[in-house]
Parts: sequence; C-alpha cells; structure tokens
Amino acid sequence: MMADKNQEKEDKISIALPDGTMVDANEVDFDIDSEPWTTVKLSDGTTLKIRIGISKIYRLERYDPINGEPGYFVQSGPIIRTQVPAKLKKRPHSSKPGNQEIA
Repeated sequence: MMADKNQEKEDKISIALPDGTMVDANEVDFDIDSEPWTTVKLSDGTTLKIRIGISKIYRLERYDPINGEPGYFVQSGPIIRTQVPAKLKKRPHSSKPGNQEIA
C-alpha cells in the first residue's frame, strides 16, 4: 500500500537551529511545481545559470509566536551551469591523477 503523497513521514529527527537549540522535526513529502534558473552575466563574459536542488524538507515542531505557523528546514544545494567565453578557457592537463607532485 502506497502512502499518500501529502502525508508526512513518521520518523522524527532532531535538528540544530543556528542558535544551537535542538528542535524535533518531521520529514514532509513534496512535489516540485517549478524549477526556474536564475541567469547571471558576469563582467568577464561568463554566464552562470543557477538553481537550487532540494533533497528533503522537514516541518519543525516549533511555531512562530506571531502567526502560529510552523518553521521548516530545507536540505538543498546549488546546481550551477556555466557558459565561459573561449578566451577564459585553458586546455586541461593531460597528466593522470596521482602522478602529480605535492608541494
């Protein structure tokens, strides 16, 4: 039997907040509606396309005292694509890893 996609997983974990406080949290399943790229043009002619890749989302068992909404913790990392002008590129070294001297 498959779990409902809107249901949270039953495993609780503890997450350390930036101030060091430990808070219980539940992993929440999610669907991505849109993953737009941010395009950045650098002064050297390089174009970077950046977006965030989300791996997990946790709902904290801690609530905002003003509006009562729960906090969320998102595990994520940047995804970066580059388009570099030819004048900035260098030919890759042909030496094999492990054959280089360590200074």
